[in-house]
Amino acid sequence: MARAADGVLGPLGAVPRIRQSYWDVVSKDLGRVSLGFQSPATDDITIINLGSQMSDAAVHFNNAFRIRLDLLSPPIVTDLTWGQIAHNVDSLRGNFIRYDTPILNGFLLSTAWNDDVWDIALRYQNGSHDFRFAGGIGYMKDQELKFEDVRGSASLLHNPTGLYVSVAGGWRDAALKVPLNADLAHFYYAQIGISKQWFSPGKTTLYVDHGVYKNFNVSEILSVVNGTVMPWGTLVETKVRRWGFGIEQALDAANMLVYAQAHFYDPTIMGSACAPPDCSFDPAQPIAKLPAASWQGFVIGARIQF
Repeated sequence: MARAADGVLGPLGAVPRIRQSYWDVVSKDLGRVSLGFQSPATDDITIINLGSQMSDAAVHFNNAFRIRLDLLSPPIVTDLTWGQIAHNVDSLRGNFIRYDTPILNGFLLSTAWNDDVWDIALRYQNGSHDFRFAGGIGYMKDQELKFEDVRGSASLLHNPTGLYVSVAGGWRDAALKVPLNADLAHFYYAQIGISKQWFSPGKTTLYVDHGVYKNFNVSEILSVVNGTVMPWGTLVETKVRRWGFGIEQALDAANMLVYAQAHFYDPTIMGSACAPPDCSFDPAQPIAKLPAASWQGFVIGARIQF
């Protein structure tokens, strides 16, 4: 499947997708200026991880899956996706002017902007004989979608043992919020594991992770899909808890990584029925907990880098 600019899924090949298309000017002393379709400064700022190469704070596998309500038989499907309430906490590529400073004592400062969006990010990495550390923090303001984000991540690896911990978190202040929603949208994520070369082919990584994503896209209209799309009401509060575990095995001679993962997502969704005729939020309407179904996923795969 391919995703269009508006987020609608379509058949593979129906929408051409360009990952990066830009030109740049690089100076060893002055840094790098780039212009075109590319990542903003905060891209990947929440997925810094010195251990696992295939699992992080972002929602990868069920991002486009729709939320199901187990109220009737057969269940009711909604137009709400996991990626809307368990936000992928990452920045989307677009047409930007971007500037990156030279790396100074392990620090890299970046900023990007266009007519609607600007952001800034600071990254740092350092390594000694016993420890490696990498981290970053960034801020984004989107005037078109009317939100401000602060988010980041950090990872610490103990070289002799291979033990590591990676954490990520962020907050979103959106202009469109339900009046009863006092909490800002936010998330936090943590992963602990061990990454060590026990076998000659390459490193083996074992990990467990846990994350919480709350109140992303509250105030949105929730619709049910039963042949036709029918608005039901307004999202008032959302919360998704996830946990999982995985194993990765590097095969250095083939530049390959083989991996297996297990993911478990559990949602709590509170909503208020529509106030006719425009289905706007009505504080007088009762707030109900919807019977949203959990999601489990098991992934086996391999990645080859050329």
